[in-house]
Amino acid sequence: MLCEAKANGYDVPIDIEPFSKAIMSERAHPEVHLQFGRCDGTLGRTDLHVWTTQPRGSVLAAWLYELDTIAVSVHFIQAGRFEHRPDLWHPNSHTSSKRFLIADFMYSRRTAPKEGLAQAPSAV
Repeated sequence: MLCEAKANGYDVPIDIEPFSKAIMSERAHPEVHLQFGRCDGTLGRTDLHVWTTQPRGSVLAAWLYELDTIAVSVHFIQAGRFEHRPDLWHPNSHTSSKRFLIADFMYSRRTAPKEGLAQAPSAV
């Protein structure tokens, strides 16, 4: 996603070299975390979203893969700049457990039609 964004002319302030090293050494990237969750049956992925905080210039990036009723959100979280989030998982993190929380990516429920309008039943 980062290489694709850079190739399309977007200014993404994230160095690609550590990703290459992680892949070549078959190790998890220390700044990439995953979040697993339920989604509403969509297939595909979102665009890459990048945020730079002010005034320190810390970088966050994320995108979401939706695979029917399962979703995986990929987060780049610049090391040493943010507090640990227990809803994110990393295979090497001493703060991650062997279990992970299931997030709710059921966005269609959050924008449900107003009362009185017909709505198809959802399967959960």
